[in-house]
Amino acid sequence: MINKLVVGRFLALPHFNQQPPVNPDAAFPTDFVCVPDRIYNIRESQTHGNIFTGRHKVSQVQAGAHALKGHRTFRWLPWLPGKVACMRLQGPEILTGRMTGCWLTTFTFNGQRYAGHVGTDSNSAENTQRAKDAWRNAMADYAITCHQAVKPTANDQLPPGNMGLAPNEGFELYGAWGQDGSVYSLILGAQPGGNAQRRRIASVVRTRPNMDIHEF
Repeated sequence: MINKLVVGRFLALPHFNQQPPVNPDAAFPTDFVCVPDRIYNIRESQTHGNIFTGRHKVSQVQAGAHALKGHRTFRWLPWLPGKVACMRLQGPEILTGRMTGCWLTTFTFNGQRYAGHVGTDSNSAENTQRAKDAWRNAMADYAITCHQAVKPTANDQLPPGNMGLAPNEGFELYGAWGQDGSVYSLILGAQPGGNAQRRRIASVVRTRPNMDIHEF
C-alpha cells in the first residue's frame, strides 16, 4: 500500500469502519482492543479532468482485498476513543486515522507484535485519561513490551512549511505501518467544493519514533 501513495495523486476515500469489534479478545490488557483485520485496497488509478481544467489521477479506495495485486491491499485500524486499538503487525500494511494528537506504537504482547493506536480524544478528557492509563498500566505490569512510539502531529514529525498542501486544501493526517514496522505519516489535502471523498496526497513521511511514549 505505502508504495502506492504517490504524492500529487488523489484518493477517493470510503467511510472506513470505525466501530469497535463486537467481541474483543479478553486476554488483552484492560482497555486494549484487538481489532480483527478490516481489509481494503487501493484500486488502479484513473485519469480525470481535461486539458482545460487539468488532468489528475484518482484511485478509488474500497473494501476487500485487491483481486490481483497484494501490494494494493491494506488493513484499517480504527481510532477508538478511550482505548488502545491494536492489530497484529503481521499481514498487509496498516492505515489508521484520522490523527489529531494520538500516539502510534509498536509493541509485543504474548510473543506477537502489534500496531497500536492510543485513543486520546480532544473532545473528552475522560477518554484521553482512560487511554493513557491503559497504556501506562500495561507497561507498568510488564504485560506489553514497547518497541517504538510516535506522535505524528508533533512539530518535529511534520514536514516543514505548508507540508505539500495547496492553499485551498484542508489538512488531514493519517498514520501507517509498513510490513517491517516502520511508521509513516500520510498528509492528505481535503478538496474544496463537492468532492467530499476526494483527497490529494500532499506528503508521505517516514517518522522518527521514540522508544516509548514520553508525554504520560
